[in-house]
Amino acid sequence: MKSMRKLLAALGLGVGLGLTAQAAMAQTPGISSDNRILIGAVVPLSGPVAYAGRATVEVMNMYFDYVNKELGGVNGRQLKLVPEDDSYDPGKSVAAVRKLISIDKVMAIAPIVGTAQIMASREYLNTQKVVAYNGKAADPFIGNWPYLFGLGTPYEIQGAIGVEFIANDLGAKKNGDVVYAVEPDDAFGVATIKGLEPAAKEAGIKLIVEKVPRNFDQYGSVVTNIKRSGAKFVISGSPRASTAALMREAEAQGLDVTFISPNGATTEAAIFDLAGKRYANHYYGVHSVSQWEDETDPLIKWARDRFRAAGKTDVLKEKNFFYVWGLIVAKTVVEGAKRAGPDITREKLADALHNMEKFDLGGGVAPVTYKGQSIQITGKTARVSKGVVENNVVSLKPVTPQRSAQTNIVLGK
Repeated sequence: MKSMRKLLAALGLGVGLGLTAQAAMAQTPGISSDNRILIGAVVPLSGPVAYAGRATVEVMNMYFDYVNKELGGVNGRQLKLVPEDDSYDPGKSVAAVRKLISIDKVMAIAPIVGTAQIMASREYLNTQKVVAYNGKAADPFIGNWPYLFGLGTPYEIQGAIGVEFIANDLGAKKNGDVVYAVEPDDAFGVATIKGLEPAAKEAGIKLIVEKVPRNFDQYGSVVTNIKRSGAKFVISGSPRASTAALMREAEAQGLDVTFISPNGATTEAAIFDLAGKRYANHYYGVHSVSQWEDETDPLIKWARDRFRAAGKTDVLKEKNFFYVWGLIVAKTVVEGAKRAGPDITREKLADALHNMEKFDLGGGVAPVTYKGQSIQITGKTARVSKGVVENNVVSLKPVTPQRSAQTNIVLGK
């Protein structure tokens, strides 16, 4: 009888330890009660930039589904994406970030779409020690922000490369042409201008900068100002719908200019669905990641083949930069989670990412390096693509290789 009591006590202890382990697992932020890794996303699923959030979520779900079903998950756990809609409003972004961290208890937030959005959230992310991703390594990713990670060339660098291309490749320096930049009055615009201005000064060309509100669409007076300036080149750093509105107004006023954009979201031919084809042959985009329609890129081809097999013809036809970016985010986050090990925590994920060096995604973007807290960027190069119309279909085709900015650009604080 005594031995039976000892056996039952031992079994009870084992059950208790098992329950304790399960409870501890359930209490680990980022691990759900059914042992899944929760990855949050703050994306615009409504409003003028909804195309960005929709594509990001769709391609990340596709990649997570592939990892879960075909690779057995990450260290035995399944991945789950938890998206929150912020309508591309920085105020709503902060509320979404707080909800994902405090209520949904996600492991990381990958991504937060928008420079202004992540800058509004970065203080809270830092205090909570939660990894967050954004598209660029501009101001938010330099200095004392060890939990913020970018996946592309900084906007300062892309802006500088755009100005250098206009000055040298398109002859603005030789011809004494004026360059007019229309930039959103937000963190993204500020970062881009930090590259535009020194590059213009270095090239010896006249640059005029006009700031407009975020998602601005009433460009009548702006285009009038461009006409008065005599500018031959217009740089637009606003999101797709806003840049398209500027191009439509330019056409309405008979403006004879060449457009160039250092914003990844406007380096896709989809902008001409909104803007019309008037400037299609006079449009350039500066970008550091591959384009969605470029099936010569192995990573892009892999993703498009999977969507093709699933009958997602709408995804194949859409020329949307955010399918590429969302795939890059998903693949890098998965790699970080693998390296964090079976007992992954928010801190271990951050540490794993900070030790990632030259991780080759197999295409899409330059090899990813986050070695140390001061080098949270994937590269400092970009290439330029030009609008081309063939059989009434517009595409953007590279006209330069990846190139570095020749101007000495000091990245933000």
